[in-house]
Amino acid sequence: MAVGQAVWDAQNGSFFDNVLNADGTGHNVLPHIGYQPFLQVVDPALRRRFGLSPVSPSMAALDSPVARTQNGFANDADRVQFDVTLSTAVDQVAVTSGRLEGEWTRGHRRFFHYVTAMPVASSLPVMSARYAIRHARWQNIGIDVYEPAGAGGNVARTIRAARDALTYYTTHFGPCPYHTLRFVVMPYNYGVGAEAYPGLIAVRETSVAGPYAQPPRPGGIDPLYGVLAHEVSHEWWAYQELPANARGGNLITESLAQYSELMALKERYGAAALDPVLRQLLDTYFMARHRAPSPESPLGYHTAAAPAHDL
Repeated sequence: MAVGQAVWDAQNGSFFDNVLNADGTGHNVLPHIGYQPFLQVVDPALRRRFGLSPVSPSMAALDSPVARTQNGFANDADRVQFDVTLSTAVDQVAVTSGRLEGEWTRGHRRFFHYVTAMPVASSLPVMSARYAIRHARWQNIGIDVYEPAGAGGNVARTIRAARDALTYYTTHFGPCPYHTLRFVVMPYNYGVGAEAYPGLIAVRETSVAGPYAQPPRPGGIDPLYGVLAHEVSHEWWAYQELPANARGGNLITESLAQYSELMALKERYGAAALDPVLRQLLDTYFMARHRAPSPESPLGYHTAAAPAHDL
């Protein structure tokens, strides 16, 4: 996920969430209960300057009892029942996770009431803009695409990617637990990429109106397809399989999401079409490893109690 400011606000829309990422990034403006280790100063020089004791930048060990009480989104491991009423300008649509239970207008404000059908991970967005909404379906799941009114955009490409991803992931990983899967364009002027929340995929405007706006080259892979396939997979890897905030957590969230994306691409385009994608991923990996300030963490650890295995 790209780094952005805490709240984005412009002529056509607003966006914020309650996410605290382990690297200190996110768009969080909502309160959290208790001490938030995600927000503490970790820079060694700054800690020395202010007389603070050193902290380890590495993630907690697999057997850490504290890590088992936390997840990657909050300083506790509990899922939450989300019930919220949002108020916005009368010409805008407010969107978040959950089923839309009611909508009404009072004075110059428009109200939307959302409720999740089950407890969900505490990773919840709020977006509001002048949206045009396109409805589609995949089996018993609604697919809703929210794009800024008049943007044109890539609604058909989004729906195709959503249907393909749902087909592959439900076949191989189990059912999707949501009645509706929303794709919402964030009115964002910078940054790239997209972010997944329970039952909702937020796509930055630059991902749709920028480099992904052009149709794929003949015989090539649609880059928007890959982005959306990756984000949809987070509805399984992170939101159904919610890892503790410990070593190996990113293997469940990002590594399995990357694997799922590749399998969805392979299903649609064939194995041969993945060669340039895999080369790019390998180049990105080696470049990041070269620039990393500390040694790479291994996938497996050898202990007396648990012999090492090849992964």
